[in-house]
Order: sequence, then structure tokens, then C-alpha cells
Amino acid sequence: MALTSIGDLAQGMVLRTRMTDVKRTVQTLTEELATGRISDISGRFGGGVDALSDIDRSLKALEGYALATREAGFFAAGAQSSLAHVQDVSAALAADLVKIDETSPTSQRNLAAQQARADLGTIMAALNGRAAGRSLLAGTATDRAPLQPADTLMAELTAAAASAATASDVISAVETWFDNPAGFETVVYSGSNQALAPFRIGPDETITFDLRADNPALRMVLEGVALAALAADPAIAPDANAQATLLRKAGDKLFAAQDGLSEIRADLGFMESRVEETAARNSSSRASLEMARNGMIGADPYETASRLQEAQFQLESIYAVTARAARLSLVRFLE
Repeated sequence: MALTSIGDLAQGMVLRTRMTDVKRTVQTLTEELATGRISDISGRFGGGVDALSDIDRSLKALEGYALATREAGFFAAGAQSSLAHVQDVSAALAADLVKIDETSPTSQRNLAAQQARADLGTIMAALNGRAAGRSLLAGTATDRAPLQPADTLMAELTAAAASAATASDVISAVETWFDNPAGFETVVYSGSNQALAPFRIGPDETITFDLRADNPALRMVLEGVALAALAADPAIAPDANAQATLLRKAGDKLFAAQDGLSEIRADLGFMESRVEETAARNSSSRASLEMARNGMIGADPYETASRLQEAQFQLESIYAVTARAARLSLVRFLE
């Protein structure tokens, strides 16, 4: 029987080629064991990866929905916090104002008017609140505060009421200024007249956040607090009757505004609830898709470890054969 052998150079080349192949196999299996995913995805599916591509597209869409959901949650939670502060402050002030009449001590009337002026700044600051670096109640103009400073509002109202002869005239002047498009909407409100675009938080689900600082209920709060603050000006409320009239009317407006505030906060609460529910549903869908994806491209850890051990053994064997072949020589052969 004839034997076929190869020369030393050819044998060395065969060993080097085999060593390179086994090293590549060891590296591939090591990566698969570390990542838990196969390296040749196309090979597993015979080149048809449509199902995997569909899952990847769905996961990418869920990433976008997650971002929109977080943003909607920021706006809803931030607005809820701001309005809670506005309602607490305005309700407490209203309770104090309606107790005042002509017989109340001058110090009590003055203190109530001064408190209203301080509360006006607090309320307007709350309505100028921001979340994630964006104004909450400025519509699409999220880069700026929706309301001018309280001093600007008071200066405008003082000028509007300067010619009023009675407390009733002052009240009418204030109401007219807030209702006039050239008044509050032009001078004090600095936000956009357009609401934010709806947040798409799911495949077929959107949430609309259209609350702005020029909302009628919020405007009524500002009107009531500002009216009470005007009572501190002797030129506008020169006597006890005028002062008491302005303070009581302001208290009535603030009480009337509470229903509107509660309704807005209820809507925000519903929005927060929808955001949380959708976020949980999207998270569940994402987990299911990732599980399915891992099932499609995942590498069995036990099988991979076994193959890696086998490849390492092969590599060690090649090293041993190569080392032994390298020690061969004619002298040792003749010995």
C-alpha cells in the first residue's frame, strides 16, 4: 500500500492554517459566551432575517415612545406640582380676604393687601415653572417664561385703574384689562398661543398637553390676587369702604377660581395615570420583544462552553504537534 506524505514546509503551513482557524473559532466562541449571542446571525436564519428585523424595528419604536412618555410625564408632574402650589396659596388668601369688611382694623386690611402682593409673586413664579429645562405653561415657546414679572402686572393695573372714581370702577377696570387682548395677553403673557404638539406615547396612543398660563382659570386667580394687592395703594383705595370692597371682591374671585383649578388638576392627574399605564405597557412589550430576540439569536451557554473547551483542546494539541515537529532534525533522526 502506497503512503503519501507531505514535506516539512507543507506540514508547517498546514499546521499554521489549522492553528489560525482554531484561534478564530476560540475567539468567536469566547465572544458568544461573553455576550450570550451568536456571531453568525445570518447563518442561523439562512440569510432570512425579516422576523428579526421586525423585532428590531419594534424595539426602536418603543425607545421613541419611552422618550415621549418620560417627557409627557415631566410636563404633567411639573404642572401638577405648580398648580398645587397655586391652589394652596390662592385658597388660603381667599379664606383671609372674605373675612374682611369695613369694620376690620386698618392694620388687618393693609396686611391682607400686602400678603396678596407677596402671593402674586409666588403664584406667578409657580406658573413660570420649568421641567427638564423647558417652560411648562408657555405653549410651544418652551424656551422662555410665560409670564412677565409681577411688578409689570401691577404697574399696568395701577395705570388702568388710575382714573377710577369708585371701588366698583377699579374692579371694572381690572376685569376689562384682563379680558382685553391688548391687556394681559399682550403685556404680561409672553408664551405662545399654540399648544404643544401631542405626545405620541404608543403605537396608537397620544396625549395632549394644552395647558398654558393664559388659561381662564389661572387668569382668574391672577386677577383676584392682583385686585387684592391694589387695595394697598391709597390712590386706588383711599378709604376703608373702598379697601374692604376690593379685598372682598378679590376673595370671591379666588374662591370662584378654585373649581377651575381643581378641574385642571384632575385632568393632569388623569394624564399622569395614562402616562404611567402606557409606560408600564410599553416596558412589558419591550421585555417580551427582547426575550423573543434573545431566543432567536441567543447562544446556549452550555453548548458554547463545551465547544469552546473542545476548541481550546484542539489549539493546545496543535501547539504540542508544532513544538514537537520543530524539534525534529536529521541528526536526531539518524540517532
